[in-house]
Amino acid sequence: MKGLVLCFALLFSLQFVAQDKVYLLDGQKLEGTVTEISDEKITLLTGSMTREIQVSTIVLVEFQNGRTEVFNRAAQDHYLLNGRAARKPQENSSTKLQNECYINTLALVNADLSVYYEYRFIKRAIGTGLMGTYNFNRYATLPNVFIGILNNGKKRFDAAAFINFYSGSVDAGHKMYLGFMLKYTAFDFTAVKEDSIYSNNTVSVLVNYEEASGSQLSFLFNIGSHHNITENLFIKTSFAFGFFALNGIYKEQLNYALRNSETGVPANFSILPKASLGLCVGVKF
Repeated sequence: MKGLVLCFALLFSLQFVAQDKVYLLDGQKLEGTVTEISDEKITLLTGSMTREIQVSTIVLVEFQNGRTEVFNRAAQDHYLLNGRAARKPQENSSTKLQNECYINTLALVNADLSVYYEYRFIKRAIGTGLMGTYNFNRYATLPNVFIGILNNGKKRFDAAAFINFYSGSVDAGHKMYLGFMLKYTAFDFTAVKEDSIYSNNTVSVLVNYEEASGSQLSFLFNIGSHHNITENLFIKTSFAFGFFALNGIYKEQLNYALRNSETGVPANFSILPKASLGLCVGVKF
């Protein structure tokens, strides 16, 4: 009989020892049993009394099992939980680093200095930005094959606007992304024009050369990954592919350069593919 009484006494005492703790913004601490939580209020049972507390006045609740739920930021630096100082809720620092600046290291192989600026928003899930590239090559090379095939073709610069959509959580160290880019490429070349001259029964060809400029306006689909090295340093990879439409003297000269070697008949391309690779390093700020 004494043992049964002792058990009841122990259970009764534990009811008061193990209680939920509610910390308020004004510094108060309330103890009891949280019986209900809604978007606007929580219900706290203290002894035989029931008290409703607005969520907007609560910093956090420490439950009997040790779990803590934060509702608001406290004006004080910390609250005391289980005899230890617990820092007040802090906004994740990575969400504040919304600006990114990076360069494409692979573009340097083609003498391109390619710089990107990207702004990340909606918990860094979406990024929009601009890209600019200046080319130091005297002549276009294989990565710019549809410029290099022209006579004295030389790429001058790229300018682009893009949007990327990232997967994963805000704090994920590695993320995949999909995006779209609208890219403008400007270049110079020497246009070749042939004129036939008839003299009696003789036909001769007069070849004229003149300096000309051209451009490509490309629509690209982009896929890649973003990997954080440190809080401020990252690596980004990309593979972009799409197409551009030919126009003007560029269309004429490119189709002439791709003419049939046997018949001399020019090609008839109006749209051509476009692709690029990126291995970028950059900083967040």
